Amino acid sequence: MERRLFLGACAAALALLPSPQARSEGPPGHPRALLVDENGRPVAAGALEVNVTYIFHYPYFGTPCFLIRLPQVQPAATAATLPDGWPGGVGPGGRIVAYGAICTHLLTHPTREIAMIHYYPPDEPSELAERGGVITCCAHGSVFDPAAGGRVVAGPAPAPLPAIELEHDERTDRLTAVGVRGAFDYRHYLKVFKRELRKTYGRRRYKSKVGSFTELLPLDAFTAEVLAC
Repeated sequence: MERRLFLGACAAALALLPSPQARSEGPPGHPRALLVDENGRPVAAGALEVNVTYIFHYPYFGTPCFLIRLPQVQPAATAATLPDGWPGGVGPGGRIVAYGAICTHLLTHPTREIAMIHYYPPDEPSELAERGGVITCCAHGSVFDPAAGGRVVAGPAPAPLPAIELEHDERTDRLTAVGVRGAFDYRHYLKVFKRELRKTYGRRRYKSKVGSFTELLPLDAFTAEVLAC
């Protein structure tokens, strides 16, 4: 999708957003989905590169998510700054985290053509955010902290990114997505981007829940352009 059309769709999303008092509708039940690579082999947590933005889809085939292995040293976060219900990271040091890759402002998300939202490592700061170690949405400047439950640290986003709950099997080093924490209206997103998602994932598949596994890829292997801002 061309950038102009994508931004137009985002604007349409704003007009359809529910009121702040409306209850956010998530999936009634979450699948257990093993993270696998492009060859269908289970992903080993220890093999994940630090500070790389990975992408997978959960809980629906049409809803992208980010997975990040954060660096060893993270700024301390107090309970008061963390979103309610955040399960924390998993793996050694609790440094592997996952979030919905859909901005809570106007639903900007990675497509096959372009990713206008992604993670910036500490040593490669976002100019817009004036810092690294954050997820920045280049569409309208929302900034989220992946080390603190995806909380909003700047910009117009009204809510944290939904956290994807992961399980780590210490014996096999495998990772499994098991749930979503945080309010997010998946039905609204699937409705607003219905045409785009049908084209990318299939007429009915885009709104179907993932099965027992979901593919994990580096973001730059999923999208043609990762936009920096």
